[in-house]
Amino acid sequence: MTKMTNFYLHRLIFRLISRLFSRQILKKVSHTFLKFSALAIFSACSASQKMPQNIDLTQLSSAIVYAQVYNMLMEAEKFNGVHVKMNGIFYENSDSDKGSIFQCVLVKDNTGCCSVGFDILKGSESINFPANLTEIQVEGTFIVKEDSEGITRSYLVAEKLDWQ
Repeated sequence: MTKMTNFYLHRLIFRLISRLFSRQILKKVSHTFLKFSALAIFSACSASQKMPQNIDLTQLSSAIVYAQVYNMLMEAEKFNGVHVKMNGIFYENSDSDKGSIFQCVLVKDNTGCCSVGFDILKGSESINFPANLTEIQVEGTFIVKEDSEGITRSYLVAEKLDWQ
């Protein structure tokens, strides 16, 4: 009976060792797989994605337009030089300290409580600005540049501006 018990004991130890060994192999394989998967995902995400040359925001919902304009402002360098067509509200504001006037196009989110937009620069002298708070459609090139104070700002250089 001791031989039989030893046999079962050896068999049990062999199974435990083989299971532990196979788990270790599986762990190493799964860790290696996870490392390669993470590396592949990181490479795909960090690869420079080609930005579109034209963005038409006129056919999108207000929530999507708001999100896209916000994204363009947050990641302005990625969108530098992109041609943009959008609807929005023309807003003119003055800086009383500097005596300058700023024009911009604003879009609101779908609840109407928040707005975001681009400062507008004239692409040519033939472009006229409408009255304040007029609904407009503007087409132009999104640019990023430093202003006179060394602050990097983004602008929409208007090539076409329409309103009713």
